[in-house]
Amino acid sequence: MLSYSFDYTYGHTPNAALFGNTWQMNTKSLGAHGIDGMDISAVIYQYETVKNLEDDLVVVVGNKKSDSADYLWSDTEDWSQKHGMKIRKVVPIGYTPLAAFGEGSIATTGDGEVKNPIVQYLYRFDPCYDPQVSSTCSGYQIPVPEIPKVVLYDPLTDNNVKDATKETDSDLYDEEIDKEQADADAEEEEEKERVRQAFLTNDHVMMVINDMTQDALITQMNSVTDLTSYYVAQIPSNVYRDKFSIEDKGIKENMNAWRSLSQDKRHYQMVKEQYENN
Repeated sequence: MLSYSFDYTYGHTPNAALFGNTWQMNTKSLGAHGIDGMDISAVIYQYETVKNLEDDLVVVVGNKKSDSADYLWSDTEDWSQKHGMKIRKVVPIGYTPLAAFGEGSIATTGDGEVKNPIVQYLYRFDPCYDPQVSSTCSGYQIPVPEIPKVVLYDPLTDNNVKDATKETDSDLYDEEIDKEQADADAEEEEEKERVRQAFLTNDHVMMVINDMTQDALITQMNSVTDLTSYYVAQIPSNVYRDKFSIEDKGIKENMNAWRSLSQDKRHYQMVKEQYENN
């Protein structure tokens, strides 16, 4: 919800010539309202001339334009052949934006001087010249918060991190030792593989030679030995009958074994009764 205000603040500035006969149109010279939104409607000035009657003196009070050396406004008093005196004047300008005003000054030409100058500007001030000054101004918009830019930290670009992680002489030495050990292990493994391949090759050769030798021996034996006679040999078929026989007289009871078993049983009972009584 917006509220609207068309109220102006009216007033006059402090003495712009307090610090000298030239001044800038800023807050130092004009006070709190020496900013945009200020319109000048008139100038009130006063000073006192000090001169001899016969001397020539011309005094010009005014402001240059902000964008050139020409006067935006000026008021001239010719004090030639006149007595020095105090003067106070009001110079209407019409509501002119402060931005159009350049440097202000009290300039003199001839003999004589200006004492105790006072230059004040009548103004009106629009507090809503910038609508963002207050939420009561027409056209005020709720400001969008500025989102800060987040800069991601990249440790890979940090020189301190690079220095801290830089390889030292001991690291390089360890890497060299590891590389030499790895090369030695690789050479040892290659040597073992060559030996294994050599053994496999020799074993294969010996197997082939043994097979060839055995085949040759068998062939030689077969060529010397004629086994044909063994294949056609006649084995007589005879029957050999038993000449002896054993008469079955039965199995008699072994009384000695019965007596032995009876004695063992009686011994067991005596031992058992002895332990039960105790």
